[in-house]
Amino acid sequence: MSFVSAPLIVATLLQWFTWRTILLIWAGIALITAFVYTMKGKGGAFPGKEITIKNAKEVGSNPSFWIMVLLFAMAVGGNAGIFAMLPLFFVTERGFDLTSANIIIGLSQLSGILFVFLAGWLTDRVGQKTVMAATLFFTAILTILLAVVKGKMLVIVLFLQPAVLSAFFPAGFAAISRTALPALRSVTNSLGPPLSFLLGGGLMPVIIGYMAESYSFSSGILLAGCFMMMGPLCVFFLRLGESDELDGC
Repeated sequence: MSFVSAPLIVATLLQWFTWRTILLIWAGIALITAFVYTMKGKGGAFPGKEITIKNAKEVGSNPSFWIMVLLFAMAVGGNAGIFAMLPLFFVTERGFDLTSANIIIGLSQLSGILFVFLAGWLTDRVGQKTVMAATLFFTAILTILLAVVKGKMLVIVLFLQPAVLSAFFPAGFAAISRTALPALRSVTNSLGPPLSFLLGGGLMPVIIGYMAESYSFSSGILLAGCFMMMGPLCVFFLRLGESDELDGC
């Protein structure tokens, strides 16, 4: 949730510090956190497999791994990908001033925190595939609505969209680890999410920007919603847990 709350944190800290000082503070917090976890953390006492060509080939040979990469790309695109372009969309096509747009968008992204704690409980009850399919389906509908509604309804949809989407990630991270042998799960989790972020967080804003330049921001966001609508179909072809009974990392 850090990348969605970051604008609000920075806006608050800028009242007292320069942007350089904020970066130094953040770097210091990261270093201290890493040191404390290294000394006191209760993670496994076993090393994960390293990322080698052999291990990467073995992970990449499973179609379910690439389906999970695509699903994560949809989720990241629906969050970070769209979030990067929302201020421009609100200002240029929905008549908001820049300050109001940034405040409303920043606050809306915090709504996901309320639901992410329920997502783990829900995943245990109905299963990872069901949660992923449902969250992508409803997020796709809300994203499409984000492109077409205006006024107060736009603000309501804006708060609902990240809240629903947040439920995907607990189920998604659990599911992607089940696409490989237990001993290779460290490799799976090291390769999958970064590849997904390149697509959803990198390519998606570029596509929305291109659509905005050629047509409108609304058309780009609408395209992102249609892309996510493919999620439930992809989940149908997903095969998970075939090696759950084996030992390993």
